[in-house]
Amino acid sequence: MAIYTDRFTGSGVILITGPTGSGKTTTLYAAIDYLNRPTTKIITVEDPVEYVVPGIIQCSVDETAGRSFDDSLRAVVRQDPDVIVMGEVRDRKSAQVAVQAALTGHKVLTTFHTEDSIGGLLRLIDMGIETFLISSTVVSILAQRLIRTICPDCRQAYMPNKRIANMIGIDDATLRSHTFYRGTGCGTCYGTGYHGRTALHELLVLNEDVREAILERRSSQDVRKISCESTQLLSLMEDGLYKVLLGFTTAEEVYRIVPRAIAHRSVAEIYELMGHEK
Repeated sequence: MAIYTDRFTGSGVILITGPTGSGKTTTLYAAIDYLNRPTTKIITVEDPVEYVVPGIIQCSVDETAGRSFDDSLRAVVRQDPDVIVMGEVRDRKSAQVAVQAALTGHKVLTTFHTEDSIGGLLRLIDMGIETFLISSTVVSILAQRLIRTICPDCRQAYMPNKRIANMIGIDDATLRSHTFYRGTGCGTCYGTGYHGRTALHELLVLNEDVREAILERRSSQDVRKISCESTQLLSLMEDGLYKVLLGFTTAEEVYRIVPRAIAHRSVAEIYELMGHEK
């Protein structure tokens, strides 16, 4: 999934958010690989280095050697990189360094522990980062979850639990007209009905309307509503619903993994946003 960034030019902070084990680091390194070119200087600050990537400079934090996270970040900024990669925004100091690096013309990629994309904005504010700095430096926030996919060897049609289907946004008409699938359990999936995982994404791109809402310190519900209306933000729940309709996973798995959303688009609207013809 593209993270709304030009390969060579531009500056700003790009955040990848989600809980532990949601695949943030893998997505971060995929972005690094996309940006990695001989003419692009990329420096990382990690604790520890998790993947070795040829062609970039990787720095591992070592407190015992006097290389703290904050000191390493400040040293990296002085090396004039095109792209700075932070393993994680941990506290106010690291958030401030990321913002200041973006203000001086760097592209900054990092991960963050929040429930969703809107939560990433709110946590930055809670850390004490000024709203005008957030609105002027943050380019996009990608929230993600890993969800189990249906085992192809025991995949069969079934009718989802009506209450759970409704909770994730599948209406009764879609339940009656659509074919849903689940795994019944076999040797391939060790009786679980699932084999492999895929990612659900929620990409918030900050436009002028969203930036204005941040400056006004609007509530998370207001920011989400504005994002949905002006940037066509597709929530994690809606992306999960879409993958249920495509037969990749089950309604029960989406309900188990994805944080609850206050409002849902209709199934028809989600199909339209995803460019899929029913």
